[in-house]
Amino acid sequence: RGGNFLATFRWTPPLKVSQKRGPPPPRRTPPSAAPSRSPFFALPKSPAQGDYEDALQKKWAAKVAEADAYVFISPEYNHGYSAVLKNALDYVYAEYNRKPAAFVSYGGVEGARSVEQLRQIVVELQMAPLRNAVHIRGVWGKVEDRNFQPADKDNEMLDKCLDELQWWGDALKTARNAS
Repeated sequence: RGGNFLATFRWTPPLKVSQKRGPPPPRRTPPSAAPSRSPFFALPKSPAQGDYEDALQKKWAAKVAEADAYVFISPEYNHGYSAVLKNALDYVYAEYNRKPAAFVSYGGVEGARSVEQLRQIVVELQMAPLRNAVHIRGVWGKVEDRNFQPADKDNEMLDKCLDELQWWGDALKTARNAS
């Protein structure tokens, strides 16, 4: 199943946004950069307090702070999102605030249940979840030689989602800079 994630990750290129809008492409953080190999969050202080002491937490905070918008790619396993993604979200707080979040999902019911749960989580991180998401139907039949082979509908959903993400990313960046 991890091969489906990596194939889907490679399919969401930042150039789709920059080709249409002209700004520099957003930075992409592959799963290997997230605190996925770390123990599950068990630090003594809540990240919402903003006093990071853990070296991994500081490194992850710096990486998250670089972006103005996020696309979270999540499979749906057992009616929910992956524990690794939840851990990456739990590790820091302020760096996610007032930024938009988009979702690409696959799995049971195209990952709709995992996205619904993730929307609740990102709201608690003071993020702005987008209404539309990319829900990939039949991802298992669309990965060949570790590459995702999207249907036209997949590409259409991704283009629409990235257009909205760019708009919200620009709007919220302007608002953050004004405050």
